[in-house]
Amino acid sequence: MLKRYWFVLAVGLVFVGGLLPSAGLGWGSKPKSTPARDLNVTLSVGKDSYRTGEAIRATLHVANHASGAVTLIFSTSQRYDLAVETEGGHELWRWSRGRFFLQVVGKEILEPDGPPLTYHIEVPVPDEPGRYRLIGTLTTRSQVLSATAFFTVR
Repeated sequence: MLKRYWFVLAVGLVFVGGLLPSAGLGWGSKPKSTPARDLNVTLSVGKDSYRTGEAIRATLHVANHASGAVTLIFSTSQRYDLAVETEGGHELWRWSRGRFFLQVVGKEILEPDGPPLTYHIEVPVPDEPGRYRLIGTLTTRSQVLSATAFFTVR
C-alpha cells in the first residue's frame, strides 16, 4: 500500500509540475531574458581620491530604458555585490564575503523610465596608496549586470 501511495504521489507531482508552467502560474518557468542594452547600470563614488582610513560612499544605480517593464530575478535575498581590485586585478575586498543570504527566489520590477534601483554601500579604502577599481554587480539569475568606478588612494 505504501509503495502505491508514493508512486501515485510521484506521478501526480510530475503531472502537476508539467502543467503549471504552461498554465502561466510561473512555477518552474524561466525568467524572460532582458538585453543589457535596455538597462543602464552605473556605479559612482563620492570623489576621485581618498586618504587611508576614509570610507567610500558608493552608489549602484540600475535604470530601465526598455519600452516595457523589466523583471530581474534573483536566486537569493542578495541583490548586489561590490569588489575592490588593484590595477592588476587582485581582489582586496568583497562586500558579500562572510555574509549570509536567504535562499529564496526574489524579483525586482523596473518600470520603463521609472525610478531606478539604487543601492548605497560603504566601502573601506585600501591601506596602500595606488589606483583601484570598484566593481558593482547585480546578482541576477539570468545575466551579468555590472559597472565599474575607479579611485585613487593617496
